Amino acid sequence: MKVSICIPHYRQEEYLTRAVLSALEQVSPEDQVEVVVSDNASGRAANSVLDQLETLGPQVKVLRNNYNIGMVANFNRAVQSSAGEVICVLSADDELLPGAVRAACDEFRSDPELVMVYGYTEVHEDGSPPYTWPRYTGPRHRFDPPAFAFHNLENPDTPLVSAFFRQSAFDAVGGFKGEAGSVPDWLLWTELGLVGPVLRIDRCLGLYRVHGANETVSARKSFSWILSHYMAESYGRSLVSSALENSGTASTPASGISPAHPVRGNSAFQTHMTHARRSSLSTALNSLRKGQKGLGRRQLLLTYSLWPSFRAFAELMGVTALSFLPRSVIDRTYWWLKSRDARERTSHAQPEVIARGARGRVLHTGIKGESK
Repeated sequence: MKVSICIPHYRQEEYLTRAVLSALEQVSPEDQVEVVVSDNASGRAANSVLDQLETLGPQVKVLRNNYNIGMVANFNRAVQSSAGEVICVLSADDELLPGAVRAACDEFRSDPELVMVYGYTEVHEDGSPPYTWPRYTGPRHRFDPPAFAFHNLENPDTPLVSAFFRQSAFDAVGGFKGEAGSVPDWLLWTELGLVGPVLRIDRCLGLYRVHGANETVSARKSFSWILSHYMAESYGRSLVSSALENSGTASTPASGISPAHPVRGNSAFQTHMTHARRSSLSTALNSLRKGQKGLGRRQLLLTYSLWPSFRAFAELMGVTALSFLPRSVIDRTYWWLKSRDARERTSHAQPEVIARGARGRVLHTGIKGESK
């Protein structure tokens, strides 16, 4: 099985070589690995590193954009320039852990219907000891469509570095979408969850590095990330609802979604906005729990500007007051709000779509609220 490790790059030269070597050092006798590096006009500082990578042999393909085409377009260019049946998009500052390719490909070989395989991630954060993320989302599990789409909307647990997907499924959904702003992978997983089964395995597959120059971290500190995240959530929920309406069943065939597949307007748009507003409060409280008090206040300030109301203003004032209180009080408030939202969703539940997994387990996939 041919596997393409696609590495979009922009001004992360100090990490890029390690990312490439982590891909080339994958030992998988039954599989062939290629590495595609797509540099997004990083400038002269990157040229020497890119030149060195080109000397590593025919396994490594280096693409150089003449001008910056944007993050999402660069992601797509890297994948579209690859020849693998299975794809992993590896950020230039991350690394694959030993055995990751073999573990993923063994699953694809044993279950040809799978469109994606993902595992856990070893997180290395500046000034902190390494830890595994997500902390715990459950054991090995196969999600039949559309169960993973709903799972990903409510509780995203799929790091980019630890996800492998079929090129054919990527093409079927039209690749990474600009609608998702700075979280295109999150929306892609939702779409892949509609076209085929997704498997979560109980194994760390990648190393995710968190540092001040990390694009995701920088984006999360900006207003644009907050806005794009909630707009992507609304788009993703509309996509799932539209697919279910079009199919009339709990699953959508791979041929049902293509780059030209129209996503119809969803009559429950206001419901999506409510989900997004509630998610913003949870996100802000999470920021407080991590000690990022200024970020939490800015997040709710943006929320109030998007959805001005007395409730949004009260939440903004409440979070501002909480930011001066001990962590234990913040934690108790966070979990109280989660339980309150769960009760509200139960009392106002919409009819759920029930999909039976391959092993007979009943999966409740009604639209729910919070995203991470």
